[in-house]
Parts: sequence; structure tokens; C-alpha cells
Amino acid sequence: MAGNKGEITPQLLTLIQKYLSGVQFKVSGVVSGSKVMLVDSSGNELTSVDISALSVGNAYIGKPTNGDFVTAYDCTAGIAISGLPSDITAIASEDIESVRQINTSGHVVDTYSRDDANMNVTGGVLTVTDAVFAASDTFVVATNIPRPGGGGAGGVEPDYKIGSWDGTVTFATTTTVTLAGDYPTITYNSQVLYIKFTDDTLHTSDKFTNGQSGVTIEHSGGTLTIYGAGTPFASTNDYEVGISATPIGMDIDGNAILTKEQVTDFGHNIDSEHLDDSNLGITGNTGTYERTLIPSSSYNHMSCTYLLTADNTGNKVGLKIYASNNPDISLPNSTTAIVTSDAIPNVSNDVLGAAGGVNVSGGSLCDFFVIDSDTQFENYVIERKYTAVTAGTVGNAADLFIKKYY
Repeated sequence: MAGNKGEITPQLLTLIQKYLSGVQFKVSGVVSGSKVMLVDSSGNELTSVDISALSVGNAYIGKPTNGDFVTAYDCTAGIAISGLPSDITAIASEDIESVRQINTSGHVVDTYSRDDANMNVTGGVLTVTDAVFAASDTFVVATNIPRPGGGGAGGVEPDYKIGSWDGTVTFATTTTVTLAGDYPTITYNSQVLYIKFTDDTLHTSDKFTNGQSGVTIEHSGGTLTIYGAGTPFASTNDYEVGISATPIGMDIDGNAILTKEQVTDFGHNIDSEHLDDSNLGITGNTGTYERTLIPSSSYNHMSCTYLLTADNTGNKVGLKIYASNNPDISLPNSTTAIVTSDAIPNVSNDVLGAAGGVNVSGGSLCDFFVIDSDTQFENYVIERKYTAVTAGTVGNAADLFIKKYY
């Protein structure tokens, strides 16, 4: 309230009671008509009440710095208003609730309320009747314009939460944040439920819900842009983003039993496959190939345990594993080597050890090999090559166990 007025209209009585309850005062007695008088616990009339301590909800506030908009001296009864949030085109006279006038010493010279001071906004200047401002004064202007955001995401919990804690969400500009790393695919803007930030440097926090209070959040190319909330983001913020996206195999209602039925334990791996080409009769120096196609489009990983045996001195058994993204792969015959060519497209990338795979000559080799990659291929090709230098039937074997898993 302005000056030393101790009377207040009943419309603000509830707020006054809340304020006074924190300073051990009480409201008592109707003076006349529709007005009331404030007294302390001893019955003495209060002649000054700092009504600026009363909050008008989560509304926009103007200050010289660190406010939602900028206030500055204009004339002896006028305050210039600028730098409005992007969702406000202009401030009207009815939007103003109170003005606090502060001098260079940091003292409050006066506080003006709409109940006892005439306030009008014209051309970006707020005029307060009977005010006497100095050019060096600063001003805090409280409005009744609610800030966007606040609250949850329409009562809906997101399927995923990503944030600064895992490096997924980072500051870009005052209206954008950047997404990186692993997060669900965002196809529609409506999947983004909210952006929440806290700041232990500026001591601020807020939560903006997509589609509420004039706020819109849009996604494009790994960037989230907020509209209708001004310029709320700062480089010192840390963020949380809620996303709606049903995981593959997850029941859309989150029913754990149905999810278990869709993603059963055995769906994460297969039983071992035993590839046993033993005691092959090989003659001559021509290499003979045995190949097995292993479909792997749903698997990232595979392990191979093998025993290669070349019974006769000079005989050789080799093992290679190739990767292919050709879903209709056609392999060459048993006497033709695999090469990267148009005749055998998309069969390349010898993934077993160094180029040439592993070989044993005139003896045996027992070992294992693990393919552990986030890259998925359509197929793996397991190839065994047998070469004999001595005529006649000899025992050459490649005994393998293959297991695929996620």
C-alpha cells in the first residue's frame, strides 16, 4: 500500500491475513462500509503494511535486471517498461498489481497498490498518480499475468525421462535445448511432454508443459524449441525432459504381465547352434569350403567356440566369419572363395580376428571368438576352408558352437 494508509478493501483481506499470520498480527473489526482496519495483537491500529510481500501467484515481475521484463525511470511519475516475454505483446493497465520504488541506498521509498493508486500504461510507460520518482530510483513492478508452465504434464507420467545428468539434454539458447546420445525417437511434437529446469547459480526453477498455458514445445533435428514462455533458459540451467514413447515389446498400459509375455526371456538369446563338419575326405591342393548362413538381424552379439583339426601334416583347416547386410544373400559354391564383388554383393568385413581368419595346419586349434557390437547385420556367414596336400581320405574337422544374443 502507498504511504501510511491502514485501510484495505475486503477483496484483499484473505491475502492480508495470510501475510500477517507470519508476523504475529491479526485482522480485527469493520470500520465502516466495505472497509476494514488492521490492528496488532494489542489492539493498536497498523499504519503501514508492506503489501508487496503478498504474492499474486506465479506471475510476471519486472525489475531493472533478472526480471521477466525490464523497468526503468521515465519521468517523475512514470516507469518505462521494455523487454517483454515473447508471449506478451503489451502490458495493459489492468495487468499491474503493485509497484515498489527503491532509492540508491537500497531503501523502499514507497509501495503502490492498485487499491490506492491510479495506474495507467500507455506507450510502454506505466504512470502512477501522485508518485514522486527520482531518476536514480529503481522499480519492481508486479503483474497478475501468469507465467506459462508449472505443474505436471497433464497428469500423465512420461515413458522416458532424459536430462543433464546423463548428458542427453544441454543448453543451446535462451529458447532451445539440444538433445544428444541415446533417447527415444521423437516423430511428433506431442511426444514431448515437458521441459523442467533448475539452476543452483541463479536459484531459479520452472517446468513448462507442452500444450498448456500457451506453451508449445517443438522438436526438430535433435533440438527442442519452446514458444510462449519468453526466454526462460540459461547456460547455468540443468534440465529434465519428459517424452512419451512406448518401448518395443512394452504393453502400452505398462502391464508388467503382458510385457513379460511379449518380451520373454528366451527372446533375448537363442540356444547354441552346433555346426559339425567332421571327418571330411579332402584330396588335392584345391580348397573346399563349407558355409553356414546365420540370420542375425535381431541380434547385436554372437559368440563362437571352435575346434579346428587337420589330421595330416600339411593339411589345413581355416575359419572365417563374414558380415552381410544383404537380406537375399547368395553364396558361391564349395570351390569358390568369397570376394567383395558385384557377383557377391554386400558380403565383406571379415570379422574373425585379423584378415584371413584363423588357421591350423597339421594339428588342432581350440579357441573362442566374440562379436560384441552395437551394429546389427542381416546375416553372418560362417566359413570353413579345408585344404589337403596328401592324396587319400584324411580326417579334417571344424567343430563349432554358435550362440546369438542381444
